Amino acid sequence: DKTVETNITFNHDDHLKDELQNGYPAPPIAEIVSISNGNTLGNTDYTYTPDGGEAYCNDLYWWANISYVDGVLIIRGKSYDPKPYGNLTDLEVWIEDDEETIIFSDSREDTETYYEGEWVVGEKLLRGRGGALAYMPPEFETNSVFTSNGKWFDQSDVIEEFSEGYGLAYFSGHGSPGWWGDHYPGIPGNRRYGQVVGLVVTQVS
Repeated sequence: DKTVETNITFNHDDHLKDELQNGYPAPPIAEIVSISNGNTLGNTDYTYTPDGGEAYCNDLYWWANISYVDGVLIIRGKSYDPKPYGNLTDLEVWIEDDEETIIFSDSREDTETYYEGEWVVGEKLLRGRGGALAYMPPEFETNSVFTSNGKWFDQSDVIEEFSEGYGLAYFSGHGSPGWWGDHYPGIPGNRRYGQVVGLVVTQVS
């Protein structure tokens, strides 16, 4: 609507998608963050750069920046397949007008997303390298506790697995000497909603 000013709001709420409400693994997800329902592409330019609290690693990959300049909107967002080794996804995007007529469409194939913690410990080869389990002798009985396979939702899941008894445990994720954890695949809703606690040194409740 070129009679009014542009109104665009950043939206990063894939944690609310129905597909993710029953846990993991889950169907593939696509999240457009550069424009939201009810926004207006008007007669003014608009740019916005979300910080890390809104869009994790946007300072490295610029995947969430909003840009509407000279009448051109750049569509940005993310896609991911929330299952173990769901590192490749195909994406199809289309835009409909008020009469539900498609006015724009585009597609991408084999977009890459890696869950680095799972890659480091897993058994499959990616880009010529395997995780720890790829090098374990076949007679070892193994168990992977991933967020993507539905075995890890909070700290209690990790503690319960340890209580089963293991001869060897290999951790990979994010942390410090006092905290260790990881993310759900795709970090839905950013780290506020997508971060998962594994173990903490001190916990007060």
